[in-house]
Amino acid sequence: MDIYTNYPVANLQDNQLEKVQELENALNQETGDKIVLIAYQHEKSE
Repeated sequence: MDIYTNYPVANLQDNQLEKVQELENALNQETGDKIVLIAYQHEKSE
């Protein structure tokens, strides 16, 4: 099983991407570290 086959990068709409970026910014402020979140889409195995 290849993780890159089962979990392709999610295609987010602009408003969804903004939510991810807002969470990244909040985590950056809380931790003092540069946090990057990556959204994957789970595809069921057939």
